[in-house]
Amino acid sequence: MQSRSIGYKRRAIELLRDGAIGKVYYAKGLCFKRRPSIGHADDEPTPPGLNWDIFLGPAPKRPYNLLRFKYNWHWFWDTGNGDIGNQGIHEMDVARWGLGRGLPKSVVSTGGKYVYEDDQETPNTQIATFDYGDAELVFEVRGLNTGGEASIAAGGANFVGNIFLGSKGYMSLDHQGFQIYLGDKREPGEGSKGADKGDTKSHMTNFLDWRESIVAWEPIDAQTTKVMWTLNYRRGLDPAWYFGPMERYAVRLAAGYLIETVATP
Repeated sequence: MQSRSIGYKRRAIELLRDGAIGKVYYAKGLCFKRRPSIGHADDEPTPPGLNWDIFLGPAPKRPYNLLRFKYNWHWFWDTGNGDIGNQGIHEMDVARWGLGRGLPKSVVSTGGKYVYEDDQETPNTQIATFDYGDAELVFEVRGLNTGGEASIAAGGANFVGNIFLGSKGYMSLDHQGFQIYLGDKREPGEGSKGADKGDTKSHMTNFLDWRESIVAWEPIDAQTTKVMWTLNYRRGLDPAWYFGPMERYAVRLAAGYLIETVATP
């Protein structure tokens, strides 16, 4: 979700909203991320210090297996759903953000696990199509060797990002920046390459913009002083149903920190 607080991505979406490529009718998220075979592994005793039951949570109980632990849990149906629910949720969020749509009318997805003969269960090749009636969102997983699309920048053997098609042109948006291409000749429009993704501090600044904090002391008696804090801030990210709980949690932490670290007079 940090994509929504990265400066050049916010600029890219602003341009889409302003009609820089015309009416946006198609958005595609790409996760062309090379995934090697995970191989095979036998069940074994649970390592000391690991609570395997807690790790499995509501998933079916089964013996410990190294391939079902740590990162590889993504590739088993009990605990994951492949790259569409791994890298995919980030790129689909950007695609929907740029398309400016909520829930689709219908969704169709096909795919499978190809080439490898190993313990992985989830697809390494998959495509999902979200129908909005007058627009379409597509997400594609390619875990095997492949080329890229449009001008999505390569990161090693990987191509991860988003493509937006409009009535006047298209935009490529990835981890390095964005570029607009206009008309039948695909002439370059506005772009931002080699952009800074921002650090954690900038992400938090975009999330919660603290304006001021006001403290007041009210003596109650000789042993007691009432301390009252007023926090003035703005949440910079939506939707509220997603970011609201994080907002309330962060504000509680901030208030607790202020109360514990500021001495009473």
